[in-house]
Amino acid sequence: MDPRIVDTTRLSYVAFDPAWLRVLRTSDGRRRTAQEALDAVPGALIALDGPMYRETGTGRGDPQYALLDRTAGLDEPSERSASGISLGIVDGRWAVRPGGVLPTGSKTGVQLYPTLVLDGQVQSTAAHDQGREWRAGVAALRDGRILFATGQMAMADFARELLALGAVHAGYTDGGGSARLVARDGTWRGSRENRAVPSWLLAVPTSSGPSRQLIVGCSLLTVGYLLWRTRHSELYLP
Repeated sequence: MDPRIVDTTRLSYVAFDPAWLRVLRTSDGRRRTAQEALDAVPGALIALDGPMYRETGTGRGDPQYALLDRTAGLDEPSERSASGISLGIVDGRWAVRPGGVLPTGSKTGVQLYPTLVLDGQVQSTAAHDQGREWRAGVAALRDGRILFATGQMAMADFARELLALGAVHAGYTDGGGSARLVARDGTWRGSRENRAVPSWLLAVPTSSGPSRQLIVGCSLLTVGYLLWRTRHSELYLP
């Protein structure tokens, strides 16, 4: 069963087995659209825009945060090693540590900034961006899965929504015109700009096929989210 984009009242997400996480980054810095990223990696089912970057020329850019995909020969260090959190996949499970150094033994991973949720506590506050920009981020869930998400809201609200979906840890990738969550079937959520960016995070099924967690998880996640929203509706404005 392929993962599909799930819509709540405030954001859209996809949750999947952490062993599926892959990272795409061209060696020459050429930027790609989400569809180009999906087409570049055989079997890729979901794409989410990667970390913030600096432009280095027409159609090119360099991510500012750490990226790792040993299968693809990608190991890009961080320009901001003290920032955010780094999420890595070690022996098929997620692991998280502060800053821009990926957990030891990671096969794939990404540095996320700013930190949105850490040890089950929201980190974004009123000091963060309060505009209703498109947001994109990655969460490590209590049930062991990874979640890609996007939504249009203030940064602190985005963090609270990820916590409601079961995030133990979560961090930001990029937002505004870069924010885009796309499925292989053409379904997409996020900015209408369809911006090309230099890195993408992908969900690529392993040869062992989908786990039972993936098959039942989305339904359970949605039910838990709705219960949380019912109990905490006073936190949100209409």
